[in-house]
Amino acid sequence: MAQQTLETWLINRQEYVTPKEAARWLGIHHKTILNIILDGKLPVVRIESRQFIELDVLKAYEDRRRGR
Repeated sequence: MAQQTLETWLINRQEYVTPKEAARWLGIHHKTILNIILDGKLPVVRIESRQFIELDVLKAYEDRRRGR
């Protein structure tokens, strides 16, 4: 399987991804990740007018999702 790249943003020494990038990385539709966020299963951080997900939080969510 090919290594998948993930575009991250480094803000105040913390890595973040956009919800759209997180959806691509998880292999789900962008609207699905928005529903996951609205359900409170994946927290977002608002920085100025954009939403971001902490990379560590996304990785932990993926581990829980896959049952690890």
